[in-house]
Amino acid sequence: MKSPMIRSATFAVAMVLLALVAVVSNSAVSQAQAQKKAREDRTAGTVHRSVFEEEPILATAGSMTRDRNQQGVPRERDAVFPDGPIKVIDPEPAEVGNKKTIDARVELRKGSMVVRLYSVCKHRTEGLRPRVFVICTDEAGRAIWVSQQFAGKTCCGTWDPSCPSRQSDNFEDGCPDAIYDHTSYMDVYLENGAGPGWRNQWVNNIKEATQAVQELAPEVKAAIASLMPQP
Repeated sequence: MKSPMIRSATFAVAMVLLALVAVVSNSAVSQAQAQKKAREDRTAGTVHRSVFEEEPILATAGSMTRDRNQQGVPRERDAVFPDGPIKVIDPEPAEVGNKKTIDARVELRKGSMVVRLYSVCKHRTEGLRPRVFVICTDEAGRAIWVSQQFAGKTCCGTWDPSCPSRQSDNFEDGCPDAIYDHTSYMDVYLENGAGPGWRNQWVNNIKEATQAVQELAPEVKAAIASLMPQP
């Protein structure tokens, strides 16, 4: 029969072992959570894609949209421009990363397109490099123009004192009168730090898709022919 002293020592050893097991278990959980957070932080600064998984984020206003809702059903579109010399799209701010948003406003005039950006980065350590381009579409749903890709000023993380975490930008791009006359919809594509590759693909797509279309006005075809890749 064990003495009371031996039983007490055995109990103490058992409690120590249980405590060690609890510490190891908690450490493993904490490590797993830290790894998950690190993975999220690494992907937060990349381009977030739409439901098609090959397009940048698409900002929309009202019915002015070419993307799909969460059920994958195309949204209906109606002509949204009021009578007047300026055609405007002013969608809600779009999230393009972890605590990163871009607010874009586009004004299409005879001969020019004006793009205004307000970019905000609320991430502590990661920055935001806003990028935006615009697609013009005619009444038949054909894309007939793509703007240059505009690069906004970098927004630094909130812990980075080297630059502001909120930036405003204004850009102006030439746009043929024929494109203004035939534009019924505009779509705004927003990205975080990507190059102009997707914009340049749109140039190729528009030229190929409209090459054999007979009902396009000659001045629209001439405008499309003037589109060039962006370096």
